[in-house]
Amino acid sequence: MPKTYNETRYNYTYIDEKGATEDRENVKESVFEKHKKELAEAKLPEPQVTKAQTFTYHEAEAVADIPAMIPDEAVAVDIFNRGAVLKQQSEIRAFMIGEDAPTEGAYDLAEALAAKTERRVADPRSKAIKALAGLSKEDLLAVLAQFEAAPAA
Repeated sequence: MPKTYNETRYNYTYIDEKGATEDRENVKESVFEKHKKELAEAKLPEPQVTKAQTFTYHEAEAVADIPAMIPDEAVAVDIFNRGAVLKQQSEIRAFMIGEDAPTEGAYDLAEALAAKTERRVADPRSKAIKALAGLSKEDLLAVLAQFEAAPAA
């Protein structure tokens, strides 16, 4: 049985700390809510939603679900192939930036395509950089000041 879930996206306009009007498009609800909270904490006007829509995603839980979801075989094959190409491109990227030596002849990606892959879990440093990247300069300085003030571990 295919599974479904909903996700809401927003386009909105807001006024930044310099008084400039900024637009954001296709923003996930969690990001919108976080930004809305940050604006409120900075005592800036609430963002004005210009478009909002909830979408229902559909995902197969088994291969047998696919024909019910996508009755047109050509469309199903196109979608499968797009996913297969993305997986193979990930293998190519890992190979090219990794330490592996080039192979003689063409590198066959069939094994990589069939291999079960686990989601990569970012190391704590990468997670912290990603989380801090969205902060304003003032917020980032405040976080750094908290670390400087904290006793050494």
